Amino acid sequence: MEKIEGDIVDGIKDIEPVRNDQHLPQQLQDLAKPLAEIALVLIGLSYLAGFLVTYTFQSRLGIHDANAEFLRISYIHTGLLCIALPLFIVVPITAHYWMCTTQDDYIDLFNTAQSEGKTVGKSHWQYTIQILCVSLCLSVYVLFEPYGQFHDHLWRVAALLVMLIIQVGPAKKYLGFTTGNERPVMRTVLAVLSVGLLVLAVQGTILYLLVIFRKALSYIIFVSALTYYLTNSLDSKITFWYPGQKQGVHLTRWAIVITLSILSVLTFAYRVYPYIPADKGGGNFHFSRDAKICMFAEGMLPTAIRDISDKSCSVQLKIIEITDTTTYVARNDDRGKNEMGNKPKADDREAAEVWSDGYFPDVYAISRLKIAS
Repeated sequence: MEKIEGDIVDGIKDIEPVRNDQHLPQQLQDLAKPLAEIALVLIGLSYLAGFLVTYTFQSRLGIHDANAEFLRISYIHTGLLCIALPLFIVVPITAHYWMCTTQDDYIDLFNTAQSEGKTVGKSHWQYTIQILCVSLCLSVYVLFEPYGQFHDHLWRVAALLVMLIIQVGPAKKYLGFTTGNERPVMRTVLAVLSVGLLVLAVQGTILYLLVIFRKALSYIIFVSALTYYLTNSLDSKITFWYPGQKQGVHLTRWAIVITLSILSVLTFAYRVYPYIPADKGGGNFHFSRDAKICMFAEGMLPTAIRDISDKSCSVQLKIIEITDTTTYVARNDDRGKNEMGNKPKADDREAAEVWSDGYFPDVYAISRLKIAS
């Protein structure tokens, strides 16, 4: 242990500011490669997750042939919604919490480096709370809030971001990562203010968000389990002592990672995706505008969605899905049935709101070649 600490201290002594021996273009080149690799991995994961989510959700609606188009850019959009929670919340919070709990084991090295005038940083639990507040706020508005709500509360979201960024900008000298003065009272005040601003930002939708949280709890558990398992697997240092043990361990770990990943995506498709507004790429059609379809001639529409007063046009519909050849629609007043064939209980909600609870309407496929407008 003494040798390891000695090596770390020697490493700290040898640290020189990057700006002194590297030009900015070189730094950008060094940064571009890992960023490009991360972007490619995210796009690949998003595409796979988006395909699985879309296929699962549309299959529950009775739409099967829409998924025959394997190469669709919308899958990446849907997949990004799926990984938004771990990307916005789980990863940054886990990383910052790990730094807060790990740095205490190396506090002597921190004090030594600081006494020698080195620029070293220290994480604080108050900043973890601020990151959590901003992450929750962004997740709520990116995933669940309609666009109008975001515009109305934009100043509250901006205030949260300013309070987070100010510590690495104008107040860096006093509250930054590398400041020598702890200032716990001021940091705690900022954390409390962040919580207050978060409550203001989601004011009016807290009960609705609690319903979504209850539905999404299984998804959160699977994502958290996946993150915890990956973190511990990467952090473990095992000495493999017989031939083939390393390969066996890696195969076992990958099997568990893949299983947790698939379970996370499926729970997202079943429990979270139906609550994301359709204009954001989700399956909640409550905020979507009603539409009316008119055909080139009478009798081309199914009887159930045909307008009695104008037989060439439909009643008010919700557009469920549009492909190159087909438009899938449902009546806006069809409260639907669940997968057991049971109808929802009577309440004051509109039909499209009930669909998010697993009561799906009858969906009709209309050829786009027959649609006049």
